Amino acid sequence: PVLVTTPPTQRLVVGRPFSFDASLGGTTVTDPDGDPLTWAVVYSGGPGSAAARPPGLTISGTVISGTPTEAAGWQIRVSANDARSGGVVTYTIDLVIAPNSPPVLVKPTTARMLAIGERFDSDLTQNGTVFRDPDGDTLTYSVVLRGQAGSFTTSGTQITGALSAVGAMEVTVSAQDGFNPPVRDVFLIAAAAPLPVSSCASGGPWV
Repeated sequence: PVLVTTPPTQRLVVGRPFSFDASLGGTTVTDPDGDPLTWAVVYSGGPGSAAARPPGLTISGTVISGTPTEAAGWQIRVSANDARSGGVVTYTIDLVIAPNSPPVLVKPTTARMLAIGERFDSDLTQNGTVFRDPDGDTLTYSVVLRGQAGSFTTSGTQITGALSAVGAMEVTVSAQDGFNPPVRDVFLIAAAAPLPVSSCASGGPWV
């Protein structure tokens, strides 16, 4: 057998599904005589004992798959054997499992000033642009209203309503990826007192 190519380092993230064929579909090694190859994939290095394996990952044939649960560095050894005198070809692949990163608040919501009774209707995630998850994890959201809630109601991340009097309401939107503490966007919705209406005194004829 002849080694054609060695796969590059595989970078994984805790909590993210992973699947990789360590033979690249049987193309990393070829046999000049056309003999069928027998493949073996084993873990050859990592934290702990030699028998240890990355938690959450399994090997089936030449495919490594699963969802890693711990950050660490590992190495796998792949061998291809033609069962003849040609011998065995062996190569290694590094697996780097990184911690899961928390969501990031990328577009904080600014305070909103409304007139008393003015209707406010908005998606509090701004169509999913307020938060971003570096690992691509699906985010779940929660909304908490504090203060003068007035007639405001929420449905998911949609908020609708109006302030019925002078005052302010604090809105907290939390985003969570299932692996890290929630990240919050906090802003105010307020209604100020109307400006006084000026008036001119009426009287006798202007001179």
